[in-house]
Amino acid sequence: QVYQLAFSTFVMPTKHVAKRYITLLLTGVPGTGKTTLARELAPALNARVLVEKIFASKKGVGKWNDQTKEFDVDLPALRKELLARICSAKHNLIIDGHLSCDIRLPVSGVIVTHCPYSTLERRLRSRNYSEVKIQENLFCEETHYADDAVKKNYPHTRTLHVMTHRPKKGVKRSVMLWMNLLGKGSRKTK
Repeated sequence: QVYQLAFSTFVMPTKHVAKRYITLLLTGVPGTGKTTLARELAPALNARVLVEKIFASKKGVGKWNDQTKEFDVDLPALRKELLARICSAKHNLIIDGHLSCDIRLPVSGVIVTHCPYSTLERRLRSRNYSEVKIQENLFCEETHYADDAVKKNYPHTRTLHVMTHRPKKGVKRSVMLWMNLLGKGSRKTK
């Protein structure tokens, strides 16, 4: 409850977004714990979670690829739809997705999720990812793809990097403390 007070007065860093609400981007390589963290944070932040891949599918901003057996998302179209959603929000919003690190959005803060290589591999295998996708995602985590994309696309946005293999309460507590500082206008944190 204390945290909700801290960011209800937070002023968004853009003129395009309703100033009463925060929009938080949760990004990182698939399997690093974005969705779990988003679900944990949503009630504490009084926020709704927008799952990027479900949103993209509903908005039709991509097409099914029979070769890769994946939904290929059109990033410019996704950005346009997400921007419209952010601008029309009447509540706090958490965007959960790995593609949004590659596009610029007016967000209050960015959280990049990480986990150890072995944990990520185990999670991806348990989801029945193909060997090619497992290796691609392990490579992206090892080479800090999401970190680099966030630095490029959100250079002036406060960013927090979290290791999600730790106990959920500790991760949530760290994020909530960071959100409290974010609401008070503190500097970039790692």
